[in-house]
Amino acid sequence: MIFTAFKKDKNNRRKEMTMKVSNAPDTAIRGIRSSSELTEVLRSAGVPVLVDFWAPWCGPCRMVTPVLEQIASDMKDRVVVVKVNVDESPRMAEEFQIRSIPTLLYYDAHGNLRHRSAGVDTRASITQWLNSL
Repeated sequence: MIFTAFKKDKNNRRKEMTMKVSNAPDTAIRGIRSSSELTEVLRSAGVPVLVDFWAPWCGPCRMVTPVLEQIASDMKDRVVVVKVNVDESPRMAEEFQIRSIPTLLYYDAHGNLRHRSAGVDTRASITQWLNSL
């Protein structure tokens, strides 16, 4: 799945930004668009799930994406990482009371929310939380 957003540069020209997130089951990070999709992931994962609420125009979100991709790759048998684009899924953002992005939600293997963090976090901190679940 490719997400596209537009913003204006310093000369007030429209600039397109894209970010690719795949829905294919064999990829490290999966993009989801609805609460029912998230519920299904939480129910079927059997491992901790990390949910990243983000937007393509968000600088801090773009900073944390490579960290999450590396974690998803390194811990692929121990964690599921999913991304929710708040621009495409505003109801989910409202439902989960997302006030700033990026926001990370950490669920244990039973689907229980165990931790929530807003803003850019270090790889060490994210990994530490995931290992504690």
